[in-house]
Amino acid sequence: MFRYSQWLPVLSFVLTLSGKSFAAEQAPQEAPAQPASSAPLAPSVVATHETRDTHFTALHGDLSFRVSPAGSATPDEPIRWNQLVYRDGQLVFGARESLGTILWETAIDLGNYAMRSLSLAAGRDANEVATLVMKRELIGHRGLQLVGDGRMDIATANPHFTGPLLIEGAELRLSEQGTLKKHPAVQVSAGGSFVIDNRDVQHVVNKRFNGGDLALSSGNFRFLTRNNAAALERIGTLTVGQGASKFEVSGGGPGKLGTTISIGKLSFAAPAAHLNFVASNGSDFSQNTTVKFLQKPELLHGVIPRTTVNGCDWATVDSHNQLRAYSGYETGSDKSWGPSVNAAPAGNLLVSADRSLASLKFEGEGLGGDDEDRNPLGRIVDLNNHTLTVTGAGIIATGDEFRHQLRGGTLTTTRDNYEIHVSGTGGLAIENTIITDGPNGPTGLIKTGDGELVFSSPKPPAPKVNDNSFTGDVYVNQGTLTLFRKRGSVHNIPGLNIYVGAGQGNARISVRGASEQINEKATVTLRGGPKGEAIFRLDRAQPPRGPRQTLQKLVIEGSGVIEFYSSYIGSGGETTDNTKSILYLGELEINGELIVRGWDKYNTHILIDSKEAPTEELISKIKFEGEYLNKIFVEKFYAKEKKKDYWEIKAEFEYIPPTYPPPPETPEPATTGALLATGALAFSMWHRHRRARKIRHEARCSA
Repeated sequence: MFRYSQWLPVLSFVLTLSGKSFAAEQAPQEAPAQPASSAPLAPSVVATHETRDTHFTALHGDLSFRVSPAGSATPDEPIRWNQLVYRDGQLVFGARESLGTILWETAIDLGNYAMRSLSLAAGRDANEVATLVMKRELIGHRGLQLVGDGRMDIATANPHFTGPLLIEGAELRLSEQGTLKKHPAVQVSAGGSFVIDNRDVQHVVNKRFNGGDLALSSGNFRFLTRNNAAALERIGTLTVGQGASKFEVSGGGPGKLGTTISIGKLSFAAPAAHLNFVASNGSDFSQNTTVKFLQKPELLHGVIPRTTVNGCDWATVDSHNQLRAYSGYETGSDKSWGPSVNAAPAGNLLVSADRSLASLKFEGEGLGGDDEDRNPLGRIVDLNNHTLTVTGAGIIATGDEFRHQLRGGTLTTTRDNYEIHVSGTGGLAIENTIITDGPNGPTGLIKTGDGELVFSSPKPPAPKVNDNSFTGDVYVNQGTLTLFRKRGSVHNIPGLNIYVGAGQGNARISVRGASEQINEKATVTLRGGPKGEAIFRLDRAQPPRGPRQTLQKLVIEGSGVIEFYSSYIGSGGETTDNTKSILYLGELEINGELIVRGWDKYNTHILIDSKEAPTEELISKIKFEGEYLNKIFVEKFYAKEKKKDYWEIKAEFEYIPPTYPPPPETPEPATTGALLATGALAFSMWHRHRRARKIRHEARCSA
């Protein structure tokens, strides 16, 4: 019945399911080949030396779980962590195939010696169904870490839990009567979410968070309530860390009642941090959805740096320190510009001299027409061979219909980074423009928003554009950065460090057209996570030309994708060298999983410059998408243009027959049998596996 040879004699509890009790009792170190059928929990729970985890799953419907310590005189006595989990193991809840929610009816004492880890796997209907609902309290002072991509709801008060909560990719929701003790600390990263949900209660439960401190690093906060219902919440310090984070508030409506959230202090803890405030009813926070700061945020030329509202505008505050979407843009000609001006031209604009601006916004349609790649054009700001110096928040572009353009000059900044936010499917092209370091030294680039930012140059016979010369780090926190020089020998990114994603995925850098648009000595780090992908793409342009890119190092943190786009060239086998897409790597480091997409053996190559062949351990972390491309291997490859040998990473057809029972996407059934009860309970080991999710655009002006 068991797949593993050793049992652990440490579990000591009684499980109650639909009125039936099952005991996990001390078992011998060596399990018999066929455990006796009378062993009450044998087909249902596995805790092994291999992982030390204990896994609970409700496969076909909601199940109530009550777990009592063995020999307990009272059924409501809390169960200690070490009665459920072996030593430093995890509690694992959920499965990819699950349709139900685990309703946990026993308080868990986490102890006071170490932070505990709880892993959540989203089921089939991940958007609507909680993986786990905690009906009883958590107890402990050292904290709890939630990982995975599932959701845990806290439905009761937790007066005896005082440790920090770390949410990495998963979702933690306070619902029903769920509250946290006064002044808790919650940290959210890797695309995870902390949600306060007042929609399903008869009377709104105010101050669930009790003035706690909230830290978002590529994380999300959501406050949900009914329209026209008074709702209050208070946050102590809101700290924004690395990556793009979101702070979303619902409620309000046309009545007198609404939602009010007070924030003691707003703080930014990383240079590439960005925060987007979103009002889910589409308002600009000027109606019945209110966010108020007790300490006024620092403003730069009238706006809160690195902060947007609904992805459409910079954020600011009014005289009462209430959040507002900035509306004081200068819409006229460039003669009204200056270093403290936030501009949003009302039409296309030809710059008449060197200018300075605090920020520049692109929105709406210009004079119509398409660019040379047949994208409908939006606003165009033509620098007319002049220099534009950005002194404030940066550049923002919005809209789903039109491709905006900034072209024909030099772009520089007095800030440490160019901060460019693009939302919607239209995108922004910085064309035939040289981007330089500022006067303070190396200047970086931070790309946020779900839209596409394109560094492009015109096709011949247009005049050649020179290399960009900004040398700071590049962060593609969200959306896509496309490098699309239409002629060779132009460096789009001359710096040495590029970071794609910040743990939450939904980020991509694309090399299109000309080759070697990134500094050949650069290191690219792909930082995907449980909620999406971080992608490095080589994109063939038309007419067919496969880009070549050399990198000193490619690093995978969590998960990453090498994507060959439009890379299949007919079925006639190998074609000419200039149609091949080739990635040359000095070094490949994988701390997680690398996926190769769009590969074919004739026209796409991943080559590693090394005297020694890549190790089997490294190769085991690589997967190729494609039917039965299961055999991953390396072999020598002579690169004509480099005039040297490389190791090529390749894949071949290999049929692997399915196992029985077939494993679900994440959890592997622990037994060949199952405990058949209402809802079909199964306990199993979890082999962690992330689902790849495609990059998607959110609703207009929300990213």
